[in-house]
Amino acid sequence: MHGLIHVIFKGFVVDTFGQDAWQEIMRKAGVEDDSTILKMQQYDDSLTFAAIQIGSEVAGAPMDAALELFGAYFVQFAAGNGFLSLLKSLGSNLAEFLSNLNILHHNIERDFTSAVFPLFEVQAASLPSAKGDHTFILRYGSSRPGLFPLLRGALKKTADLLFDAELEIRELAPTAADPAALPWARTTTPTEAQVSMEMELTVRPRSVAQQASSQEPPRNDHGTFYHSSAHLKTTTPTPTTTPPSQNSPGSNNNNNNNNNNNSYSYSFFDLHSALASIWACNSAACKDSTQSSTQLEVVEAEPDWFSRSSAHLEVVEPEPNWFSKVAASCKEKHAAVDKVCAAYQNLDDATHPYFKLSAKDRVKVGVSLFRGVVAGQIAAPWTDQTELAQATEFWAAYEKLDSFYAQSRDWLQPGVVGTFPRKEGKIRFLSQSWGLPMGWDEMMGPNSSYSQAKAAEICCVAKDIASRELGDVSRWREVGFWLDKCCIPQGDKVLMSWCVNLLEEFIVFSDGLIVLVPWTYFTRLWCVYEWVCFLLVHDPMDIEICADPFIRDSTMPLYISCISNFKLESCQCFHEPDRAILLAKVDLYYKSRAAFERFLKFTSIALFARCAASRRSGKAAAALKPWSDLASGSGFSELTGKLQLMAELLPGWRLEAVAGAKGGATHDVQSMVARKVDDWFRAEMVPLILAERSQAAAEKGLAYIKDLRGAAGLPH
Repeated sequence: MHGLIHVIFKGFVVDTFGQDAWQEIMRKAGVEDDSTILKMQQYDDSLTFAAIQIGSEVAGAPMDAALELFGAYFVQFAAGNGFLSLLKSLGSNLAEFLSNLNILHHNIERDFTSAVFPLFEVQAASLPSAKGDHTFILRYGSSRPGLFPLLRGALKKTADLLFDAELEIRELAPTAADPAALPWARTTTPTEAQVSMEMELTVRPRSVAQQASSQEPPRNDHGTFYHSSAHLKTTTPTPTTTPPSQNSPGSNNNNNNNNNNNSYSYSFFDLHSALASIWACNSAACKDSTQSSTQLEVVEAEPDWFSRSSAHLEVVEPEPNWFSKVAASCKEKHAAVDKVCAAYQNLDDATHPYFKLSAKDRVKVGVSLFRGVVAGQIAAPWTDQTELAQATEFWAAYEKLDSFYAQSRDWLQPGVVGTFPRKEGKIRFLSQSWGLPMGWDEMMGPNSSYSQAKAAEICCVAKDIASRELGDVSRWREVGFWLDKCCIPQGDKVLMSWCVNLLEEFIVFSDGLIVLVPWTYFTRLWCVYEWVCFLLVHDPMDIEICADPFIRDSTMPLYISCISNFKLESCQCFHEPDRAILLAKVDLYYKSRAAFERFLKFTSIALFARCAASRRSGKAAAALKPWSDLASGSGFSELTGKLQLMAELLPGWRLEAVAGAKGGATHDVQSMVARKVDDWFRAEMVPLILAERSQAAAEKGLAYIKDLRGAAGLPH
């Protein structure tokens, strides 16, 4: 496990049992200098489990009681170190928070590919009563035995800190049960869940809990609590007290066993690593739960990935000389456009010159105006608060547009049409809505940041792309995107009008479409046109939906309603003059606006279903039902049948993935499931989408796209 686990455990022991208890644990473990086990690196699992076992013996407390207290302490530690808002962003109530833990783990897997995470599934959540209390079923599966008490303590503390509530936990299924016999065995496997537990959780807001007979130990005036079963007392760290990592008791060395000057420096990345390591098997001990050891052995640390990647950190703030840089760039762009237009006459009438140019010349102009920005300038990992704060500023407001244009750079090399080389690598068109989604605070909670969610989600997809195409996830900052805020010179009205009209060309130049999809995405006219335009030009497999931060049980009805009731005329447009431009494009490329609407509905259902099937969840198959129901209600009978079939196939795909994964790592399992989903989608669903496209698109529009692709040197 990660060294931060040991730092937190040391703080737990000292705060709960005193410094002497820690010294005794180190003595029995044969550790002369505790600084050797408190570094921010990975250690063998046997070290951690042995230390906890010895700690339980020294305290004279049952192991389960000690683990439960440690679970609570771990959550309090994270909150006390400034990460309370991040935890709160995972849900507006405990059931929603736990539903999103699988997605949190999926994000961690990108950096810790050997980790084996548990699965959480929330079911049968009741609506809150008049007093605010509610009950739900939590199903928990883990490849590691013996950690349920730690989970129990963490759950109670999470309810306490994040939702000001008390939690009652009632076990419904034994931890040692055969996973195949459990109700949710269809969605997981023995390898994924050697230990399975089904619990009924009752959440009582503090005001309700105070009126009821509390199951929790009483608190005293000093903020301590007593555990009746083990007679243990602990002082929980709070944001107003120094956390154990910053004021840890001294190292256990030969010169001074009580030296209190040693502090341990760590970043949020280390907390992130620690969280991963709780569930990651780093020794044979977790493969054989009967193995026992009290001698601790330090293993070689993993490479310092964070230090290497942070060395390439790009600053979001515009350069001081951005004005002259933008002015010079715009001057070059005007010259390139004028050179192409010089061969044409009568370009000064009311019609934009774009519509007078041939396909080849439109491509020439498009090449000169097409820009890109790298992920390191617009995204940030949720594990680094400093970097995330910088990226959040970028996403917070749609302003200072000229300065942000200076962050982008020319992505294509002008030359002979059809043979222009790229200055950079592949690039994705980023489609998203700038405005805060309606009902954000109500749906996501007041502590959840839309800007942070976008910055972190783009980082996640950039990591996936870097892993696939660059062979190294740490190179995610190099991944390129086209984004309007950076890539259109919006202070130059002439060039901006060209860029708006060149949307199809820009999409042709792009290698994929990344869609950040909150529930209001399909109410924005630019967004829906970008979606459908890309599908008119490219392979449906090249669309990646990024909805993990936004899809929750509470928001699913909003997605379904928005797509079900989609009408082009109801879509909103921030700059109203853009509406006429976009509707004219719809009329050009589609047989009718009704055909456009049908194609949008069909493809959104199909692609969201692909996304749902690929998500890491104990109920991925069940997550397809809202989409198959929507397909049925929309009259898409063939699509409905395909989605129902995919739901039946998913459990088998997961079984195959677990059998083929190396060491059972969650990342390997999920990657193999995603490949199964994609292979099936390509074979079964893409033909349906292409057939719908042929039915929706006008012949003139298809001919126009064919000419455009040919002019750009792409296959027809």
